[in-house]
Amino acid sequence: MSHNLALITGAGRGIGRAIALRLSEAGYAVVLVARTSEEITELRNELISNGGRAYATPCDISQPEEVRALARDVTEDLGPLTVLVNNAGVAPSMKFPNTTDDAWRDTFAVNVDGAFYVTREFLPSMLEGYRVQGIGYSNSENPASEPVPSEASPQTLHPTPYTLYPLVISIGSTASLAGFKYTAAYTASKHALLGLMRALAAEYEKFPVRFSTVCPGFTRTQILEEAIEARMSHGATHEKAEAMYAMLNRGGRIIEPEEVAETVLAILADPSLPSGRAYHVGTPLAFAD
Repeated sequence: MSHNLALITGAGRGIGRAIALRLSEAGYAVVLVARTSEEITELRNELISNGGRAYATPCDISQPEEVRALARDVTEDLGPLTVLVNNAGVAPSMKFPNTTDDAWRDTFAVNVDGAFYVTREFLPSMLEGYRVQGIGYSNSENPASEPVPSEASPQTLHPTPYTLYPLVISIGSTASLAGFKYTAAYTASKHALLGLMRALAAEYEKFPVRFSTVCPGFTRTQILEEAIEARMSHGATHEKAEAMYAMLNRGGRIIEPEEVAETVLAILADPSLPSGRAYHVGTPLAFAD
């Protein structure tokens, strides 16, 4: 493929859906990934009907063998990714003594392991695809495991307005930056996700690839609605429950998924941004770390 290709996990709803819509609008071909096919198939059809290029591929990213097959199929059929968005996530809420082994492991399986598996499997072909274009580094058969950079740097390669060199963006959370009660598994997993992006930024600092993390607060998604309903079961009205979560956000309001998508696009559009940093939601971009 000669055009930019982006893959978004958890693309069927909420933030992932908004990111897929915005990237398609910006001219990306998008690979939509989710555990089940119904929602991503509907979104694929919508994007195609609007003139976009989209592909729906079900995959349980917590299963490494499925991710390995996904990476093989996408790379063979469509070519290397330009952009990878690790968005899929779960957000259980419970008191710490009630956090079961399964709840802890299931949270890390999606929020951390999934991002690790997907990034590990796609990164080699992303770097190799960049090298083949003649604007990256030169190396042996496995650039991800034995990287040797060329003298070229991203700043001298004249990328398009939406960067042609590889970019991995993970959707973290304000829970990547601070602790919140009743969310031990979720908060720990989001800290780990940010840590993964920072570690990769350090390991690949001399290579034409960036790693970034977007850290939204409470966003208008199904996860938030479930949290509001839980509060309502204890007597709160919907309005009061939503207002409580809004007060925990910067700016005192609920974030819309489209705002997260615009933040992702802003990161893609600015090749001067450093690798490894975390961002608040909103434009102009603001570092969160």
